[in-house]
Amino acid sequence: MAVHNTVSLSRVLAIATFQDQCITNDVGTLSMANSGQPQSGGSQLFINVAHNNFLDWFDGSSPSSHPVFGRVIENYDLVWKISQVPTINESPDPPIKVLYVRVA
Repeated sequence: MAVHNTVSLSRVLAIATFQDQCITNDVGTLSMANSGQPQSGGSQLFINVAHNNFLDWFDGSSPSSHPVFGRVIENYDLVWKISQVPTINESPDPPIKVLYVRVA
């Protein structure tokens, strides 16, 4: 019999989006992962849980360039709880599923 550890986080995570602005990778911002090369943004995104200004596309102090395109505007504590889940090989254990995100 398989036993699964589960964490119930049944609140809505609301995210505001914006574009064409120089917004730093600050706590609660939503950013696009890419290789730093033009047109290399894919389907990976992340929510910053620390101020990661070295990831800013306009910073120039590192080869990283991850543009911010949104910010968590409700229930950031949910993001923080998710960030504290233990990981194995950079994957959350237990796995986390995002069932619903509302974009404002």
